[in-house]
Amino acid sequence: MRIIINSSSSSSSSSSSSSSSSRISSSSSSSSTSSSSRSSSISSRISSSNSRAATAAAAAAAVAVALSEATAAAAVAAAVAVAVAVAVAVAEAVAVAVAVAVAVAVALSVAAAAALAAAVAVAVAAAAAVAVAAAAAAVAVAVRVAEAVAVAAFCFLF
Repeated sequence: MRIIINSSSSSSSSSSSSSSSSRISSSSSSSSTSSSSRSSSISSRISSSNSRAATAAAAAAAVAVALSEATAAAAVAAAVAVAVAVAVAVAEAVAVAVAVAVAVAVALSVAAAAALAAAVAVAVAAAAAVAVAAAAAAVAVAVRVAEAVAVAAFCFLF
C-alpha cells in the first residue's frame, strides 16, 4: 500500500492557516489602532474641556478684577464727591460769616454816623446857646448904656 501525500492540500491548509493568522493579526492591529484612536479622541476631548474650563476661569477672574476696579473707582468718586460737598459747605459758611461781618460793619457805620450827627446837633445847639447868651449880654450892655445916657441927660437937664 502506498501513501500519497497531497502536497497541494498541505500547502492549501498551510496557506489557509497563514491567511487566518494574518487576519487575526490584522484584526488585532486594527483593534489596537481603533483603541488608540479612541484613547486619543478622549484625551483630545479632556484637553478641550480643560481648555474651556481654563478659559472660563480666566474670564471669571477678568470679570472679578473689572468689578474690583469699578468698585474702587466708585469709592474714589464717592470720596471726591464728599470732599467737594465739604468744601462747598465750608465756602458757604465763610460767605455767611463775611456777610454777617459786613452787616455788623454797616450797622456800626450807621451808629457812628448817627452819633456824629448827634454830636453836630449838640455843637450847633451849644453855638446857638452861646449866640443867645452873647445877644442877651449885648442887650444887657445896651440897656446899661441907655440907662447911663438917660441918667446923664437927666443930670444935665436938671
